[in-house]
Amino acid sequence: MQFAARFYLLLVALLVSGPAGSAPVSVETRSLADIAVYPSRSAPATVVSNSEIEISAEIAARVVRFDARVGDIIEAGAALVALDCRDYELDLASARATFASTEARLKLATVHLDRARELSQRNVMAAETFDERQAERSVQQADLVSARTAIKRAELAVSRCTVRSPFRALLHSRLAPVGQFVATGEAVARLIDVGDVELSAQVLAGDVAAITDSDALSFVDDEQRYPVTLRAAVAALDSETRQRELRLRFNVTQPLTGTAGQLSWQDRRTHVPGNLLVARDGVLGLFVIVDGRTSFVIPSNAQAGRASVVSLAPDTAVVVAGHYGLQDGQAVQVISQP
Repeated sequence: MQFAARFYLLLVALLVSGPAGSAPVSVETRSLADIAVYPSRSAPATVVSNSEIEISAEIAARVVRFDARVGDIIEAGAALVALDCRDYELDLASARATFASTEARLKLATVHLDRARELSQRNVMAAETFDERQAERSVQQADLVSARTAIKRAELAVSRCTVRSPFRALLHSRLAPVGQFVATGEAVARLIDVGDVELSAQVLAGDVAAITDSDALSFVDDEQRYPVTLRAAVAALDSETRQRELRLRFNVTQPLTGTAGQLSWQDRRTHVPGNLLVARDGVLGLFVIVDGRTSFVIPSNAQAGRASVVSLAPDTAVVVAGHYGLQDGQAVQVISQP
């Protein structure tokens, strides 16, 4: 009986000496609003052109002249390459001569038809002869349409003797030297559109929401900072990196195409400093005070030593000192109120 009484007293003593029954631990707290940080984040980014093309000859001819040098900026519609046009100019002249000849034959057929109609009305011409005159004029009319089409085709070929820039572009390189014969569809130059330049950034999928919500986006290279605006977040993950591509437009000035740097943004989500995170049972979290006791809060995607996003009220009392030895649910004595 005495043994049982001693065992009961020992058990009570052990229970009282546990975390819930121990004397309150002194901790220091501050409100979340006072300690919250909004870190600057960054991701690799490159200035790219939406149009980088190899422009090709649309006719088979010899390269006569380049009207621009590598590195020149060429306005939209400006001449870039001149091709030998003599054969196509001769074709155009021939097509115009054929048109004139056909037009003359049509006029003559029209005169013959008018005369045949007059004679037919006086019953001095056989109906078959009148039908032949009508058919002759119809044939000449069709030939005239064909001749006019041949002129347009020849004029189009002559217009292609000059290769023009389809947009305001940088002449990146010449692909066919002067004197070389190029076939139809063969590339003669590489162009980079300098009027449709964007920033391409590769970011973690979890950062897209923060970037979308940020109003302070910029591209930073070695020399300068350029304000940018988000245009689109590509709705697909890279199969290798598991990242998403963002496309952003430059607000004012823009760097050279191909410039590499960093997309920088200010994260507007509330973060707690990384030094407040402690591990409990292999999980990182922080301690807050609720009704005089600790509560272990686990931020999403918390990383040791890095500020982590939390979804707590601004007046939440966060333990900033004395937190390393705390346990969840432990009674505390706050020595600094939020």
